[in-house]
Amino acid sequence: MSRKRIPLNQNGCTANFRIGVPFEQNLQYENGELLTIKTDKHFHGIGMKSVKKIVEKYEGQLEYDNKQNIFEVSITLF
Repeated sequence: MSRKRIPLNQNGCTANFRIGVPFEQNLQYENGELLTIKTDKHFHGIGMKSVKKIVEKYEGQLEYDNKQNIFEVSITLF
């Protein structure tokens, strides 16, 4: 198993990190929530919801987008 590092940028009391993975499909939403595209929806789709709850708990910002076939998540914590 290989380990991956996520670069963390810190400026004073603000921390920001960005993660991008290859993704060649369109993002799908329902009621403003990002949906999983995996077929077994019962066991998938909770990751981004969990991240969103944590970011909201610490009054941060969460952004995600699909640009040039890269799904990118950006998180800022204050």
